[in-house]
Amino acid sequence: MTKTIFLAHASNDKQRVRSLFNELKTMNFDPWMDESDLPPGAEWESHIQLAIKKAKLFFICFSDQLLPVSSYVHTEIRLALEEVTKREHETAYIIPILLDDIPISRLDTGQYKLSKYQAIRYFSPNGKDKLFAFLEQFLQVSLAESLAPKFARIKELVSHARTERAINELENIIKTDAALELFQNPIFMLKNQHSKLKQDEMIGIIAFNDASVQRNRIVFNLLNLLNEISSFSNGTE
Repeated sequence: MTKTIFLAHASNDKQRVRSLFNELKTMNFDPWMDESDLPPGAEWESHIQLAIKKAKLFFICFSDQLLPVSSYVHTEIRLALEEVTKREHETAYIIPILLDDIPISRLDTGQYKLSKYQAIRYFSPNGKDKLFAFLEQFLQVSLAESLAPKFARIKELVSHARTERAINELENIIKTDAALELFQNPIFMLKNQHSKLKQDEMIGIIAFNDASVQRNRIVFNLLNLLNEISSFSNGTE
């Protein structure tokens, strides 16, 4: 699951946005900021367009320094609004971050109406807490949404008696998402059980009926593990 957050901001706000950048890093997000992610000599609009397309969230950091919006940031907003039309199924994408006490009406810049997006008043005493509470909830929802089609694929493999492939795919999902780290030991044990059964069958030291019982138990444990991860990703565990 990608956790990239694009940070659109005014040049004069770079110090404050850099602080936000570092805080997002501590939450294991991958914030995108031109000074750290735009390579020297790069054609900036194409790189920014790709970064906005790949980003899970687009933060537009509003301050007195940003208004009126520069042509540079105007381009980023335009690209983000084009991208949001492709993400109608997603719960959130564009998030205005208020670095100063700015009236919401001032978020509407020319033809771009950004006041319709719920803003986070980052400047307020509890603004940082609200932002991080939102991000924690967002991570939970995003994890559940990203796992659903993958788990459907694994269940389909199980239904076609392709248990080894199903275990390998689940192991890969767990290994590539830090949020699922606590499930590494259960999938490791499950994989070892399946490998031992396969080896015992190859050398003929297990009876057919016993092998069938163990195979069914492995499938049961695999499906149970899927349910546990689903409950975890939905925040119900």
